[in-house]
Amino acid sequence: MVRIQPPEGRAYMAGVMLDITERKGAEQALRDSEGRYRELFEANPQPMWVYDLDTLAFLAVNDAAIARYGYSRDEFLTLTIADIRPVEDVPALLNNLTRVSGGLDQAGYWRHRLKDGTLIDVEITSHTLDFNDRRAELVLAIDVTERLHAEVVQHESRRELEQRVAERTEELRLANEQLEQRVRERTLELLDANARLQEEIDVRAHAESEAQQASRALGETNAQLEEEIEERRRAESDALQANQALVESNARLEEEVEERRRAETALRESQAELQRVRTACRCCWRISTRIFAASSPTWRTPSGLAGSLRTSSASAWTRFSRAGLRSRAAVFRTGSLRPAGAL
Repeated sequence: MVRIQPPEGRAYMAGVMLDITERKGAEQALRDSEGRYRELFEANPQPMWVYDLDTLAFLAVNDAAIARYGYSRDEFLTLTIADIRPVEDVPALLNNLTRVSGGLDQAGYWRHRLKDGTLIDVEITSHTLDFNDRRAELVLAIDVTERLHAEVVQHESRRELEQRVAERTEELRLANEQLEQRVRERTLELLDANARLQEEIDVRAHAESEAQQASRALGETNAQLEEEIEERRRAESDALQANQALVESNARLEEEVEERRRAETALRESQAELQRVRTACRCCWRISTRIFAASSPTWRTPSGLAGSLRTSSASAWTRFSRAGLRSRAAVFRTGSLRPAGAL
């Protein structure tokens, strides 16, 4: 609208009318779109924020970020993205920001610190944008603490499982080697036992063969022994008969010895008697000689002397017969009596 100076005494207005319906509609549409996107930002179940790429200050945060991190909206707006990270991670953050370019950025896993000091693991996805004429970046932070912990636990479990599998595999390998060793040893033992058994079988077969031979030899020996026993029985019978004959012979011998003893006793007695007879004969002889010297001539003839001697011999035989010495008496009977000087 342009104001025009009217002539003196009169006043009026001059203006131009423009149709801004479309612009108003575009503005309304933009406001509606911004409202929808803000609603999507605010109502997103995952923590989201917008920060200034130059100052790193938070420009906007959604309700999920407020609920998860523990800061109020006003507290968030006084912080920078470096304030919610451990001090030791800030250099890595600044280094990462130097590589930020337009568009989508998959920043990966980072550690964030909550208001109470708890550290959580988040997966960061961001996208650059203009926010109130400021170069900014929209960030989506997904809490992956439990997932990473689960992955760590799973990794540890997998590692422990792999270690246990490796240990078990090693144990199985050792057990298999031991089993193979035992199988080999057992096989050798069985082979050795089989060899010994075969040797025992051979020895037993040989022993049985020898036993059969010995049995046959024993049978033959028994037959021979029976024959020897029979022969011995016959020999014993013969020996008994011979012994009986010997006993009878001994009895006869004893009788003969006894008879001889009696004969020797009688002989001694006869010898004693003979000595007496000899003594008597010598006496008779002396007497006869004296008688002869003093006798008649008839006695001195041989016939007279012989008759006298026969008379003396008959008398002597009678005495010998009484003593049982017939043999000595026979001497006198045959006329073999000699003079005492001849004895």
